[in-house]
Amino acid sequence: MSEITLYEYAIPVFTRGLKTLDHILDRAEDFAKEKGLDVDAVFPGARLIEDQNPLVFQIQNATKAIKVNHDRLIGVDSEPFESKEKTFADLHARIQAARQLLETIDRGVANSRGDAVVDV
Repeated sequence: MSEITLYEYAIPVFTRGLKTLDHILDRAEDFAKEKGLDVDAVFPGARLIEDQNPLVFQIQNATKAIKVNHDRLIGVDSEPFESKEKTFADLHARIQAARQLLETIDRGVANSRGDAVVDV
């Protein structure tokens, strides 16, 4: 049986999740264009159901999770993302920033932290 490392387990999942979020935003933009809607006026505050947080919060929260796990995987404490996104361009940029963070994670460093205990 082969082993899977912490890096191999985490980074592809995070990367796919960010690509999916970006794709969802692209589809929303296509829909808005097709329907003649201003995507930035309609969708950042949109909710799938009444008691759900808006889309902008969902993107911010997902990318915050990437940032937190990035820090844990490399053993640093860095400044959190500033949550100031208002437009789809802002949301795409935040997703891209999170993707770039994942690309900076050294496989060896992340794998060496597999047994690390962190405060939550």
